[in-house]
Amino acid sequence: MTKLHSACSITLLLAAMASAGAAPLAVSNGAYAGTYVRDCRTGAERSAGTLTPSLCNDATGTFGNTLVDMRYDANYGGLTAATVTLSPLAVGTRGSVDGTGTPGSLILHQATMTNTSYTRASSQVEAMQSFTWDGSGSAHRAIAGHLDFNATNLTDRQGFWDALTTPASQVQASLGVFSLSTGSFEVDTANQNRPAFEDTASTLADYQSEAGSFFESVGPAGLDWNLEFDLVTGRTYYMDAWFGLWAKYGAGIDATHTFTATLGEIDANGQFQQSIAGLRLAPESDDGIHDGNTVPEPSGMALLLLAFGCAGLALRRQRRV
Repeated sequence: MTKLHSACSITLLLAAMASAGAAPLAVSNGAYAGTYVRDCRTGAERSAGTLTPSLCNDATGTFGNTLVDMRYDANYGGLTAATVTLSPLAVGTRGSVDGTGTPGSLILHQATMTNTSYTRASSQVEAMQSFTWDGSGSAHRAIAGHLDFNATNLTDRQGFWDALTTPASQVQASLGVFSLSTGSFEVDTANQNRPAFEDTASTLADYQSEAGSFFESVGPAGLDWNLEFDLVTGRTYYMDAWFGLWAKYGAGIDATHTFTATLGEIDANGQFQQSIAGLRLAPESDDGIHDGNTVPEPSGMALLLLAFGCAGLALRRQRRV
């Protein structure tokens, strides 16, 4: 084994030991908000004061150890989360989740900004809320989704990842409903990089996808859409909303307005009507875990950066930070 491989193995072992104390937790609800800021220059470029980066181009494997600030707020079992970067390279980058207002409604806010020609920033938020049906009212239900934002230099995914020095921004959003025969399922509370609740639930034998949609680099006017699905008694339904924003080299996305998911029904005229008749929403957990890092611990950040350098970025369903 080479010295480099030995160092990587030791690093990953330390990372595993650090997270060993966080046991899996059974949750019915959840909320997460995270921000990530990258200086896309090499050490030599930073020392020379160059404003043109050579890193952060994933297509050519030059992502490198560019992460300079990562903050997150994870609420396993709860319905609120919020975070904001303190990095001067991405002032205004933030995200928040609130599922505690009107029952059956999730509200996600975000903004991602880059202030220099060598910075890349991103933010991701996710919210999950669950409910059961008592058999009353209609078995056919719907979730209304609304996405509203303003962006500068909005581009498609390929253009965003390929452009090494061109200002660009990207929007991704997903909204889904899945069901289980149980009222909760276990998640890894040591995950600092978005829980991906449905991804976790999809590994269970009783998992069933009910409805879903995914959007990427949509127009600046936003979107309104409905997801329709059918209920059966004896199962628990989970609505999971995720929102991701990326901006680099002077671009920005102001999504501080709304990305909402609302439970309801489609009436006889084909119009959505908000309603939770016959539905019982799961309350916030009494023994949930609320974890975050207002100011990243230096040793923890160094360990995280080294782990990224050894293992690369493990991407789930092509969603990146």
